[in-house]
Amino acid sequence: MKRIDMFIHFAEIAAKNNITVKFSTADPSQAYWANREHRMISTRPIKNTGYYVSGLHEIGHIVGECQTSKYSLLKQEWYAWKYAMQTAEIWTATTHKIMKRAMKTYIAVAKPKHISRMPDCYRTIFGES
Repeated sequence: MKRIDMFIHFAEIAAKNNITVKFSTADPSQAYWANREHRMISTRPIKNTGYYVSGLHEIGHIVGECQTSKYSLLKQEWYAWKYAMQTAEIWTATTHKIMKRAMKTYIAVAKPKHISRMPDCYRTIFGES
């Protein structure tokens, strides 16, 4: 998939869902965020598949399932990634690795009860149940 096609797909989804996008070249820890109340996200410019799926992940925080404070942070992150996986027109071993690395940071600090309630997440990240 060409870069321009990834950008167009991403932009169409954002526009269709009335989401304002801010493109950031800041450090990754500051470049990615979503604000549901203002329907706004920040992501890196869509230059490769990693930035593409990460941008879709941020959109998932706005329009995806389980994105309110009623749910654990782990569940919110997992469902935003599920949205990205389901929406992306391309999903590669590299994009899967990006998702796994991100999810492992949330699993590391999650309460065991939250992990045990999400076997599909655990299987996808660790390849086991």
